[in-house]
Amino acid sequence: MTDVPRAVKAEMAASMLKIQFDNGETRYLKSHLAKEHAEAFSMKNGKRKNSLLASQTTWVGSTIEIQPDGTLVLNENDYYSPEELWNDSKEHII
Repeated sequence: MTDVPRAVKAEMAASMLKIQFDNGETRYLKSHLAKEHAEAFSMKNGKRKNSLLASQTTWVGSTIEIQPDGTLVLNENDYYSPEELWNDSKEHII
């Protein structure tokens, strides 16, 4: 495992996380829920899931915690490792 910058602050904006790292960079990461929605509406495997009926599609706000090891916890049950936060995030939203 390589050392990656540690998240020091995070905010949720709709389906994107805005993450500030200890090296001064701010980066953006699509949330796990947004990825699940995109996959649900894709025709991968020949059929779509009806995500509109799923209870997880309702957004009621965000509780964000950054644990001492750098793991980000969103809404008490959605975990992002420090490596995922750094390696999968982007410098710009596009």
